[in-house]
Amino acid sequence: MNKPRILIVADRAGAGDFLEGWLRTRHFQWIGTATSIQEALLLADSASPDLAILDFVLPDAPDGIQTAALLQARFGIPVLHLADEAHADVFEQAQTGLSGDYLTKPFSDRELARALEYALDRHELLRRLKASEAHLAETRAIAENYRQQLSQSEHHVLERVPERFRIALDSSPDAIFLIDPATMRFLDFNQTACDSLEYTRAELIVLEPHDIQPEFDKTRLHERFVETFAGKPGADLIQTLHQRKDGARFPVEVRLRPFESEGRPLVVAVARDISERLLAETLLKEASERFTQIAENIQEVFWIRDIEENRFLYINPAFESMFRMPVGNVLQNPRSFLDRVHPDDQPRVAAAFEWQNRNRQGVDLEYRIIVRDNELRWIWVRTFPVLDSLGKVYRMAGIAEDVTHRRESEEQYRTIIQASIDGFWVADA
Repeated sequence: MNKPRILIVADRAGAGDFLEGWLRTRHFQWIGTATSIQEALLLADSASPDLAILDFVLPDAPDGIQTAALLQARFGIPVLHLADEAHADVFEQAQTGLSGDYLTKPFSDRELARALEYALDRHELLRRLKASEAHLAETRAIAENYRQQLSQSEHHVLERVPERFRIALDSSPDAIFLIDPATMRFLDFNQTACDSLEYTRAELIVLEPHDIQPEFDKTRLHERFVETFAGKPGADLIQTLHQRKDGARFPVEVRLRPFESEGRPLVVAVARDISERLLAETLLKEASERFTQIAENIQEVFWIRDIEENRFLYINPAFESMFRMPVGNVLQNPRSFLDRVHPDDQPRVAAAFEWQNRNRQGVDLEYRIIVRDNELRWIWVRTFPVLDSLGKVYRMAGIAEDVTHRRESEEQYRTIIQASIDGFWVADA
């Protein structure tokens, strides 16, 4: 697994040297230290870092906000601010998610490591969610455009049927056919039909409808026309293939509209090429499958929650392994997970999530849960705001990780140190 690539932007040699040395001893890769905005932009362009650590004061900028904005706008790099508590305005802007995450000075090694992991996780999660939502929005737009154009085409056809497909129909984006079910022959069609099938009018007029639909023989297609006249539900819509003159096939959706002209039953068939729509649906499905493969095969619990409706939209299967309770319980009652939280931690956990929903900001906390057979586990929870197309926070995504082993190791270490200190004083006495 590749180490995350980290760029340092600091104006003081001491801060840069400390961070460089610290990164070299951890699971991170230091790629360079910049002492100005221009140097930071050059390093970001040439080295492609995964994250930038920014000291607050820079010689060519009033604060780190301007540098963060440039790095994010040009390269999409997440930013971790290092700032003194006196710079409250930096914290307020960082909390909005517009200029990155922050860490106050002084800080411990553990706090720095967690802040870096938090910023990287948050950036990756938001990137995946935005990609998935972009695929979904694109598919919806294609589907809506398809629906509107198809509806307009059908209305146009029905208005112009008495005039037998006058020249105006040739401008329709759909292939439109007038069919006599009794003889199973084309009576007329528009220019789009000729263009899509690559036939001349003289060539197409001598063919029969089943000649361009390889999935239907003449008998089966005639039966479909009869079902359409009888009003059978679903008979008026066919998703099939059309075959061009050269034998190439492409997907179409065909709407059938029966009517009578001078006592003679006729059918108008409006065929829409759905190649782009099916491609968009395939891309959306693949994106959804990739998301599912990641979310449902990680050990950490992952969820997405709707803030306005105060309900979970998705919780991955790891929840049941960690909390030992069905996902369905939490989907029905979002507060039911608190039943697993240690009684001493419940007020703190409930207050943290209430603050999250009220302020629409992420939280970072560790607390205990009690699972089956009174087993005590420590979990580390991080949540991230998700923005809609207008830049407004409308969802929260979260990750919960089991850190019981780490907490137990820390407790054993503290016990050993304390025992050593106690032994020293006894020996001295």
